[in-house]
Amino acid sequence: MTASIKLRALQKDDHKIVQKMFAEFNASEFGKYDPIENTDEAHVLAFLENMMQNHVIYAITPSSSDEMIGYICFHITEGEYDIGYMTLTEYRRTGIATAASEMAMKKVNEERGATVFTATVAAENNPSVRVLEKLGFSFVSEKCVKKEDNVTEYFITERQYEKHFSCDV
Repeated sequence: MTASIKLRALQKDDHKIVQKMFAEFNASEFGKYDPIENTDEAHVLAFLENMMQNHVIYAITPSSSDEMIGYICFHITEGEYDIGYMTLTEYRRTGIATAASEMAMKKVNEERGATVFTATVAAENNPSVRVLEKLGFSFVSEKCVKKEDNVTEYFITERQYEKHFSCDV
């Protein structure tokens, strides 16, 4: 059963939890698809500042506290809201990303009039693909993307998804 959650605005000290999430993500089986190159405090603060000024980001917390356990964000491009989410390791595969995404899509629809949501995910990232499917996103396209790290070049298959907002979110 999914724990009861809420969304809230980011707070000054949330960057420490985001920094931990980034490090956990890079160490996980999914970090290979889209590694976060720099997880030091200055870069995490810059990421959050950019998200707060130019896009939309919410902290995910348990209903019973304000302790951040994840975040959900939307990169806004030409009226489309590209969704992204991350949680601390112990909250993965619990339904929290799905529940938070539903709440956040409804919130940005009500507050900003957002009607088109998109997502890009590595084809092999099955848990994230399942989240999008549960949310009613439809598969749009697939492409091979060249990625680079400090040592090698590699390719991953990315899938594009889209959802048009309706009241059934």
